[in-house]
Amino acid sequence: MRMSESPPVADFLETLPVRGRVLVRRLESFGDIVVGFSISQLALQLGYPRHPADLTAHPIRYLIFFVTFAIIAIAWLRFHRMLTLAFAPGRIDLTCAFAYLAFTALLPYAMYANSELASDPMGARYGLAAYAICLVGSSSSAFFLSFRSIGRARGVLSLADFGRLQQRTYIEGSIALAFALVLASDVFFGPQWSWLFTSFIPISVSIIRRRFKAPSWSAVHVYGVDE
Repeated sequence: MRMSESPPVADFLETLPVRGRVLVRRLESFGDIVVGFSISQLALQLGYPRHPADLTAHPIRYLIFFVTFAIIAIAWLRFHRMLTLAFAPGRIDLTCAFAYLAFTALLPYAMYANSELASDPMGARYGLAAYAICLVGSSSSAFFLSFRSIGRARGVLSLADFGRLQQRTYIEGSIALAFALVLASDVFFGPQWSWLFTSFIPISVSIIRRRFKAPSWSAVHVYGVDE
């Protein structure tokens, strides 16, 4: 193994008191449990077929399942990244972290709402609102956590890691804004065109990544050591 071009000045986790380090590691383990439980609930929300025809009667359910699975998997990655860069387990930060996990745990319920109500126009409206609320809540919590971490990161993290933290903060903010627009559009105009606001996400993420360039997460280990 060799050190990357910009190794961290310090591993932020090691700058915390012993109790703080233990709490962060336990919080990460708790997040793994929440995400694992949420994913296991997804299959249960599909329901048990009573007849062979039930397996293919509603194919849209499988699409909703895989989309929700992908969202939860991404949520797990986001939570891991939150805890690896300048996270300190203070009361406000812990509250935001638990709020993030709570909204993530609600995603299987949002999937159930969409599966059961998608055929009804008003039901589809409520189903979309359930997804949007979960994603606004989780993204807002992630943005606030990352924003608070920026102040702690100065002088501790390397320039590369600090750039990642800035990049992630603005990305989380743009995702929260996009889904807030989806929710507002769904409430006032219905679900027909609401998902168009999600197209802002890849556009804003691309702009932010150009503005705050940082090594990719796959290329450099989270602690600054190449694998």
